[in-house]
Amino acid sequence: MKPGTLLTAALLVATLLVPLPVAGAEDPGDMPPMPTGLSKDTRFIIYYIDKRFEQVDKRFEQVNNRFNDLIQFLWMLTGIFTTLVLTVLGYAWWDRRTIIREARNQAVEQIEKEGRLKDLILALREKAKKDRELATILRSFNLL
Repeated sequence: MKPGTLLTAALLVATLLVPLPVAGAEDPGDMPPMPTGLSKDTRFIIYYIDKRFEQVDKRFEQVNNRFNDLIQFLWMLTGIFTTLVLTVLGYAWWDRRTIIREARNQAVEQIEKEGRLKDLILALREKAKKDRELATILRSFNLL
């Protein structure tokens, strides 16, 4: 056996056998009743181990509460992100509809204003002054 291993084993045994007071532990004089046949040192060690386990349990509860808080915070972030995304998509859809409608109206106005269609309608109106049938057709389409 290596000398370092023997020293490590001795330190481990000494650590387990030497009772160290645990923070917040009461005086071992008021230890709960334990099975008979155990030495006072053994009961002392068991008492402090029980106290240590109580502290570990409290710490686990604190960590569990922290995880619950973290999960709740992540759900809030998810809700905020979803709301923002839906708002941006809604605005983009509304804006696109509005822009397309306005562009279409401007294009029609431009075509009617400067295009050859206006000249064609003016020519047909001139022709309709002499042709009754053409005048009736243009009136039915509100072009005269």
